[in-house]
Amino acid sequence: MATGGLSHRLSAGGDATGSLYRTVGQGAAQGQGSRRFCYLDKGNLAVISRHAAVADMGFMRVWNFPAWLIGLFVHIAHLIEFDNKVMVLFQWAWNYFTRKRGARLITGRDA
Repeated sequence: MATGGLSHRLSAGGDATGSLYRTVGQGAAQGQGSRRFCYLDKGNLAVISRHAAVADMGFMRVWNFPAWLIGLFVHIAHLIEFDNKVMVLFQWAWNYFTRKRGARLITGRDA
């Protein structure tokens, strides 16, 4: 197992611990037992730059443009509402084809 990119694993463990404390506190009076924590590893994804990415999903490893496309769709899929997904997809497509980048630095001076 890789040592980098463990924040999602730690976050899942923290969520499970919090729900365990909650169920133990509520279930102790009702005589319920606790559930065992089981982590589902969805893999690792790193988008490096334009057309450069690496995706390791356990059963498959891809890189470059195919991994970049996977990263695009994974990030869009995790947005909350449909209109947010459409708007972000449109903005990303516009920036991709025009090669424009958004403002990355706010200096307080007019450019």
